[in-house]
Amino acid sequence: GHQGDAWRVHGLLVAEARRTSGDFHYTIPPVRGGGESTRVNAQAKIASAFATGAVGVGSTEVGARLEWLRVDRGLPGPVTQATPSAHQTQGRLGGLATARTEVGRWVVEADMSVRQQETSYRDSAPPARAPYDDSVAVREGTLQVQAMGRVTAVETSLGADYRHQTFRSTSLSDNAPSTADYGGVWTMLRHQAPLGDRDRVEVFAALRADGTSQLAGLFLSPRVGASWQHSLIGVHLSWGGAFSPPTLADQFFQEGVLVEPNPDLGPERITNEIQAGVSLDAVPVGPIDVAADLALFRSDIDGMILWVPNFRFIWSPHNFDVRRRGMDVALRLTHRRSAGVLRGSYSLTAVEYAGPVLTGQVAYRPRHMVTVALDVPYRRLRTDIEARYVGERRTVPGSALNSLPAYWIVDVGVSASFRVGSWVSEAFFRINNVTDQRAELLADYPLPKIGRASCRERV
Repeated sequence: GHQGDAWRVHGLLVAEARRTSGDFHYTIPPVRGGGESTRVNAQAKIASAFATGAVGVGSTEVGARLEWLRVDRGLPGPVTQATPSAHQTQGRLGGLATARTEVGRWVVEADMSVRQQETSYRDSAPPARAPYDDSVAVREGTLQVQAMGRVTAVETSLGADYRHQTFRSTSLSDNAPSTADYGGVWTMLRHQAPLGDRDRVEVFAALRADGTSQLAGLFLSPRVGASWQHSLIGVHLSWGGAFSPPTLADQFFQEGVLVEPNPDLGPERITNEIQAGVSLDAVPVGPIDVAADLALFRSDIDGMILWVPNFRFIWSPHNFDVRRRGMDVALRLTHRRSAGVLRGSYSLTAVEYAGPVLTGQVAYRPRHMVTVALDVPYRRLRTDIEARYVGERRTVPGSALNSLPAYWIVDVGVSASFRVGSWVSEAFFRINNVTDQRAELLADYPLPKIGRASCRERV
C-alpha cells in the first residue's frame, strides 16, 4: 500500500490452486464385510482468487473486493454404492463495495454485494438410479447500512440489512419458490465506565428483529451482557437468543433415492443462551507471556435442523429440540524474544436431544475437540504445526452401533514473506494430514421408527 499526506490506498491480491488425487485407502466397516479398500473418484481440483482495495481521504473511505472460485471434483458416493463416474463442478463470482464516512458525531457504513454461484452434478452410470445431469444457479444481492455514534455517555449503533436471492435449479421441486428475501433491523446500546484506578466495567443491551419471505411475522432476538476488566484479568457474562430460517434447499430439493425434502421445516430458535467467561491477558512469566480464556455456555435450541434417516433409510431434514451446554478452554504461550507461539484449546460440547423419546448426544456431533498448534518464526520464514482432535461421534441415539471413532489430523506449513517496493508478498507451502489419518466412512443405520409427523412434534 501507499499513503500520502491526504490520500490512503490499500490493496491485496491472493490466488490459490490445489489438487488432490483422492485415491486413499480406508477400512471397510465390519458390518459391510470388513477388510481394506481404496476410495476412487474422490479427486478434486480447486482454484480461487480474490482482490481487494480501498481508497480514503480524511474521514471517508471507499473500497471494493472481487472473488472467484472454481471447483472440479469427483463424487465417490457411499461405501455400499460407490460410483466412479459421478462428477461435480462449481463456480462462484462475486463483488463487494463498501463506504464509510463521518456525519457529525456519527460514523455511517454501507456495504453492497452481488454474487453468482453455479453448481452442476452429473453421473452417466449411477449404481442405484437413472443417469442424471442436475444444476443449481443462485444469484444474490445484499445491502447493509449501519450508524454508530454516542448519545450522552452511551455508545449507540443501529442498522438494517436486506438479502435477495433468485434460484434456477433442476434439483428443486416444481412447487419451490424462485426467489427468497431476508431482512433485519437491530440496535445496540453500550456503556463503559472506569471503576477505581485500574478497573473498568461495561454493560450492553441489543435487540434484533428478523423477517423472511418463507415465514410469517417478525422474530425478535434480544441480548444483554456485562463485563469487568481488572488489569490483566477480565470477566464477562451475557444472555440472549438468535434466529436462523430454514433453507429452500432443505425444504424443496428434488426428491431422490433415499432422500426427501421437508417443506414443513421450521426455523431454528436459540433461547436462554447464557455465556460466562474469564480471560487472562499476556501475563509475563519469565521470558513467556501467558494468555488464557475459559468460557462456559448453555442454551436451548428449539427446532434445530438435523439430517437423520428414518426407519425406511430415507434421509431428510427435521426439527428437533435440543439442549446445548459446554465449555471452551484456550491457552496461549508467547516467547517474547523469538515471537514463537504455542497455543492449545479444548472444547466440551454436549448437544443432547430434549424430547422424551430421543436422548443423549445428537448424532454426528462430537463432545470433545482439541487443537494444539506451534508457530515458529525464523527471519523471513514461519513454520506452523497444527494438530486437531475430533472425539467419537454416535450415529444412532442410545446405541454405540456404527459409532464413528475419534481421530487426530496433523497439518504442517511453511511460509515466507518478502517486500517488493510498497507491496508485501507471502508464499507458503502446506501439507495437510501428514500422518495419513484414515477417515471412517459411515455405513448408514436408521433411527428407531419415527415418522415425519412425530419428528415435527420434536420427539
